[in-house]
Amino acid sequence: RGEIPVGVVVSVDAALLMEDIERIVRSAGAAALLELRTQYVEKHKVTDQLFEQYAHAIIDILRDTFIRNDGSDTSQVAYLQRYVLGFEWEVYRSRHRAHFEYMVRKAKRLVQKELQELV
Repeated sequence: RGEIPVGVVVSVDAALLMEDIERIVRSAGAAALLELRTQYVEKHKVTDQLFEQYAHAIIDILRDTFIRNDGSDTSQVAYLQRYVLGFEWEVYRSRHRAHFEYMVRKAKRLVQKELQELV
């Protein structure tokens, strides 16, 4: 009869939704990082190199939180440690923590806002 089984339709819809989510996470994440770059690098709060390290960690956090749904067990510090050579906890607490955690919150809020518009 040419009918499509229900399970196939659901999996196609789920795949399309996941593509939309991935696109939103990428575009909203990029928009957040562009805004944060202006706020932090251009105002000399952090160096361009340090911002790039933050950006890589933030992208990983956004991907794991919104696409893979497996980032909740990993601390923000662990993400940053992947990119900052010679990472030291005391230096993080005194120099990086406030900037980095604010950037993560801001990026997550922007992605959440965009995802809510999808629904």
